Amino acid sequence: MRERFPLGSPVRALRRQFCAKERTRCHKTALVLPSSIPTMKSTFCKRSLLPVLAGAVVAFPAASLAVTIDISSAFGTVAPDTRGGPNSTTAQWDTWAEPGGASGVITNRAAEVGSGFWTTNNNEDHISNSLNFYSGQGSVNETITFGTNGVVGTGFTTIILQGQTLFGDFGTTLGFTPINGILPGVVQGPNAAGGAQFLARYEIPGNAEEYSVNMVTGPFSFVSFGNFEVDTYWSETGFSSDTAVVPEPTSGLLALSAAGLFVLRRRRK
Repeated sequence: MRERFPLGSPVRALRRQFCAKERTRCHKTALVLPSSIPTMKSTFCKRSLLPVLAGAVVAFPAASLAVTIDISSAFGTVAPDTRGGPNSTTAQWDTWAEPGGASGVITNRAAEVGSGFWTTNNNEDHISNSLNFYSGQGSVNETITFGTNGVVGTGFTTIILQGQTLFGDFGTTLGFTPINGILPGVVQGPNAAGGAQFLARYEIPGNAEEYSVNMVTGPFSFVSFGNFEVDTYWSETGFSSDTAVVPEPTSGLLALSAAGLFVLRRRRK
C-alpha cells in the first residue's frame, strides 16, 4: 500500500519548498533594490549637476522689481521711460565748450538739449581738446543745475543723472552731494561699448523749481565724459521706476553651492 503524504509526493513537497524559498529570496531582493537605487541616483545627480549649478549661479543676474538698466550690457546712457512725458525735464551735454574754446574753466556751460548749467568750482581746466570733459590729474568738483516740471512743495520728484566715458573706465569712484539731506543711489561700472558709465538716482519728497548737485572726487581722478544727462520727473503719487544694476553672483546661491561641494566631499571620505 502506497504511503500517502498530506501535501502530495515528497518530490512535489520539495519543489514547493524550493519555490517558496526562491520567492522569499526574490521578495527580499525586491525590497532592498528600491531603497538602494534612489540613493545611488541621488548621489549621481548631485555630482553631475553641481558643476552646472555652480556655473549657473555665477552667471545669475541680480534681480530687481523696478525697471532696470543693465550697465554691463548697455552701449551708452539709456533714456528713462519718463523722458518726454508729462511733468518731466531733461538736460544733456556732449561738449563742454564752443569750438575754439578748448582751454579754460567751465562756467555756466548751457546744456545742448533741454535746460541746465554746468560749472567747475576748483578753477581747473576740465575741457579736453575734443571739447569733452576730462579732469586729468586734477579733482572733479562740478555743480550741475537743472529745473523741474512739477508743483512746488508737493508730490514726489525723481532725479536721474547719467554719464559715460569716451572709452575706458572712470579713473575713480564718483561722489554726489545730497539734495535736501538725501543721498542718491549710485551704480558705476564698465559697459558693453568698451567704456564705462554711471547712474545716480535721487528720490526727493516734494518738489522745487530748480535743483543743483555737486559731483566730486579726490585728486588724480582721470574722469572723462563723452556725454552727461540729467532727467527729472514729478508725480503726485510716487517716484519713477527707472534704476540701474551691475549683475553679480547671488551670494545665497553661491553659499548653497559651496555647502553642496562640502557635503559631497564628506560622503566621498
